[in-house]
Amino acid sequence: MFSAGTLLFTFLDASMIFQNFSDIKNKEKVESRITRAFDMIKKKNISPVCSDLIHKLVRYKAEDRIKIKEVLKHPFITTPPALY
Repeated sequence: MFSAGTLLFTFLDASMIFQNFSDIKNKEKVESRITRAFDMIKKKNISPVCSDLIHKLVRYKAEDRIKIKEVLKHPFITTPPALY
C-alpha cells in the first residue's frame, strides 16, 4: 500500500517523495518527506479526497496504513472524478 501511495503522489505531482530505498528505512526521513509532500499537495489543486487517500497509504507503520479492502471503498476510487 505504501508504494501505491507514493506512486499516486508521483502521478499527481510529477515528483517523487523518495529518491532511493535507503530513505525508506529511516523513520525520521520518511516522516519528513511525507510532511513536505503534503505541504506541496496543499499548494496545488489536488483534491482533498485524493490527498486523504495518499495520506492513508503512506503511513510509516504497515499496520497504520489503509487496507486494500478500504482502498477499494474509498471515495477517491468510488466517486466519479467530476464530483470531487
